[in-house]
This record gives sequence, C-alpha cells and structure tokens, in this order.
Amino acid sequence: MIVPFKSVTVPVDLSETADQCIAYVLEVFKPDTTAVYFCSVVDSAGACYGAPTAVLNSDPLMKALEVAARSACDGAVTRASERGFFALGSVGYGATTSTIDRCVRANRTEAIVISTYSRIGLARLIAGTFAEGLLESTNVPIIVTHVDDELSCRGPIAVALDGSGAAAGALQMAIRFARENGQGLSIFCVAESGAHAKPAMDVLEDAAAIVREAQVDFELVALEGNVAEAILENARRRNSPMIVIGTHGRPPAERIFLGSVVTAVIERARVPVTVVPL
Repeated sequence: MIVPFKSVTVPVDLSETADQCIAYVLEVFKPDTTAVYFCSVVDSAGACYGAPTAVLNSDPLMKALEVAARSACDGAVTRASERGFFALGSVGYGATTSTIDRCVRANRTEAIVISTYSRIGLARLIAGTFAEGLLESTNVPIIVTHVDDELSCRGPIAVALDGSGAAAGALQMAIRFARENGQGLSIFCVAESGAHAKPAMDVLEDAAAIVREAQVDFELVALEGNVAEAILENARRRNSPMIVIGTHGRPPAERIFLGSVVTAVIERARVPVTVVPL
C-alpha cells in the first residue's frame, strides 16, 4: 500500500522498532515524491533521571547519547538515500514529543511515522503514552506501525467514524489513500449510547455522500458493542491494510474516553494505524 505524503518525519534511534519503522517507510512511500526527515532526540532530563545525586557531571553520558543519536540518523539517511529518497537527519535536544514536533514544524512535514514493539506490560504503556503525547502536541497525522504488522493485506482501507470533525478529517485522509492505491473503503460507525451521540446510520449516510462525490468504492458498516474491539475485529475480517481514525477536540472528561479508544486501536491493531488530529 502506497502512502501519498510528500514529506514525513521519522523519529529514530538504534532500536529494533526504529529499524522496522525505517523499513516500513522505505516500502510504502515513493522515493520520487516523498522527502524523509529523520530525527533522533537527546533528552537531557531523561539521561540524568535516576542518577545518583553525587554524579554532578553528566557530560560523558550526554556525549554517548549524542553519538548514538547521530549514528541512528546517519544510518537511516544512508538507507533512504540508497533507495533514491531525499533524506536528511537531525539530532534534537529536549523532551521527546516536543522535540519531534519542532522537527515537524521546521521541515513542514505532512505526517509522522512511529513504530511500537510490544502490546503488553510496560512497553505497551510507554507506546500508548508516547503516541498520545505526540497527538497532543502535533497537528499532522501520525502513522503508527508495529513490528509484527501484516503488510500484505489487500482488502478495503478501514476508516472509523463517529460524526465528529476529527472523523471527517479521517474520512478525507482515507479517501486520499484509497485513490492513490485504487482501493475501496470500509466505513465503520459504532453505535454509542447517550443523548449527544449521533445515530450510526446518519453518520454513515453523510459519509456515503462524500465518498460518492470522490468516486471511491465503499461499503458502510454499522457496528455495536465496544468501540475499539468492533473496529479492530471488522478491520481484521475485511483484511484491511490500514485503519484510519480521528482524534477529537473535546472537553477533558470526554477526551479521556476517546483517548482510551484510540490507544486501544493503536496497541492492538495488526496493521498500521493512521491517526488524524482535529
């Protein structure tokens, strides 16, 4: 599946997850149309966290982190350049999410690509927190991949809607992906309870009008039950190569629930997930 962004930011380090992420980027983006900006972060606060208070000179540790960050960037740039991409690498300093966001803004990239490894335990918590932190700080889509993603799926692209502005952005993004790949869309809406919930069929009918105008093949699927589980199960049944979902600009109390849905989809998906911010 080709992802049609003209420029992307890819955070890298020397881990297996970063290696997988680089491989994914080189597979799904076109070298003649996509510029890739790799960034590696040296977090000085994180470097010194937990160190004995008697250790006042952290220069050797910081130097080691800088060397590793530069090595990660240089290696990624070399791999991308060998595949014909325009690629640059930079080392940033500060908190990870804010530093990545600065890289995105500086290079005016259209998206961020990150990768996660484990879906259990501490690694799962860190992956979810990291993705959520990026979503809070950036205004570009984030593509989340997993080291065990199934990349050979050939079904329709799955897009989850709920009638919100963020979901409308996700639908437009999914249409863009579908056009580029000559694929259809499987448009999901999970019925929610509550006085403020828009009926699923109304959401789907609104989406149908937009997709028809875009001249993309599609199916409408009204679902019930746990939102994240319904999205994941139906994407799996349809052999979807990607799930596209939006995030909401809602009050904090509502955002907590929504965040749990998006995080659950990110963590448990077996295909890449594109998260589109409002």
